[in-house]
Amino acid sequence: MLASDGLEAGLPFRARPSFFYKADRIFQAGGRAGRAGSSQPPRRAGLPTMRNAMSKATATRVLAAHCTSLHKHWDRSVPPAHVIPSGATIAMTCPDASNGLLAASSTAADIATIDFSHLDPLCGPIYVEGAAPGDTLVVEVLDLAMANWGWTGLLNGFGLLADEFPQPYFRSFDLTGTDIDLYGVKFPLQPMMGVLGVAPGMPGEFPSIPPTCAGGNIDVRYLTAGATIYLPVFNDGALLSGGDGHGLQGEGEISGTAIEAPMTATLKVSLLKGQALRAPVLDISTR
Repeated sequence: MLASDGLEAGLPFRARPSFFYKADRIFQAGGRAGRAGSSQPPRRAGLPTMRNAMSKATATRVLAAHCTSLHKHWDRSVPPAHVIPSGATIAMTCPDASNGLLAASSTAADIATIDFSHLDPLCGPIYVEGAAPGDTLVVEVLDLAMANWGWTGLLNGFGLLADEFPQPYFRSFDLTGTDIDLYGVKFPLQPMMGVLGVAPGMPGEFPSIPPTCAGGNIDVRYLTAGATIYLPVFNDGALLSGGDGHGLQGEGEISGTAIEAPMTATLKVSLLKGQALRAPVLDISTR
């Protein structure tokens, strides 16, 4: 889902743009700073299903982090749903951005009446043992396995083009292949995570749709399998959460949505002790 800076102490973004590193270039979250390197999708050996995602990611024991207890807001007071050691590999199974309110058979009428309070649910929080304020959480994206369908649409009053396209729109996609057809043009699928972040340092509830300097809904299309994101830690345990799987997204979500899809993300989570960041850093040189 669409994202929009305060860079201090984990406050939501309000003032300055937050920058993420792509190899040796810098690009702004949402792609508004222009192109940053090649537009080619990462090399992929086919699209695994959610059922076999864990088998191809790593030989290390994988700890499941299913979303039995979703939370809506970034809030450091939310109790951890899971506790893991640094260096653990987890399989984070996340619903789509509508939290199951939409299906492949949905219509524009369904998206017109959707309850915004349910959008962009967060899977977690995951407490990482030993993490403390001033550390950096390293999250390696090992594998992203989509469900067999996804959707895109126009929601009422949502997105940068809402004034120009006021009518609701919905379209579902079959994601069992390696590409999709948009008006006669084929686009390779490029699974990515829209949301990865930790709890902000300030108390209170912060919505899941805007990003913060602790990460969150950054919607950067380079957060694909093989990428590594470095997140500043503002609380004991870091309190990692994620979600908002995409089958394909451009440079940001101008319409407010990408191709939204349920997704299982296999992630390796580790710590850099005493190495503080003020905002997330995305390294895609490892893709």
